[in-house]
Amino acid sequence: MANRAYSPQREITMLKRNMSISSLTTLGSEAEDPEDGSALMTNENFQKLRRIHHVIIDCAPINYLDTSGANVLTHIFTEYDHVNIKLLLARVSYDVRQTMEHAGVFDKIPHENIFLDVPDAIAVARMSVALPFSEVLEDFSYEEATEDSYVARM
Repeated sequence: MANRAYSPQREITMLKRNMSISSLTTLGSEAEDPEDGSALMTNENFQKLRRIHHVIIDCAPINYLDTSGANVLTHIFTEYDHVNIKLLLARVSYDVRQTMEHAGVFDKIPHENIFLDVPDAIAVARMSVALPFSEVLEDFSYEEATEDSYVARM
């Protein structure tokens, strides 16, 4: 094992895979909302989702980012931050970082959330302590949902 070359990709594949949010919400019997037929969030599924404290996006495949894409990233960060989930970005190219800078993404997403590679982001996520989860969750108001939105300012 000591003779084997270090490979970040191998390290990632050796990590225990966590379940995705969609698979967590579909475990067990699903109750349907009588109004629109969508799945209801049960207390059991809500408790499972509370274990998620970080989301890491591998940005290596992103070659180009326009202002609407930057706006979406900011909105995703705000949505996750609203429920105490940290969004971490890994392997962001120089050009994409420049676009993010010009689009004002770093006004919302701190530079500490940007990592050179995925294993670094995973290490930070594992070491950091999740903030206590608020017992009372409120939905965004219309004003909060559209604040700093490029589309809303058009």
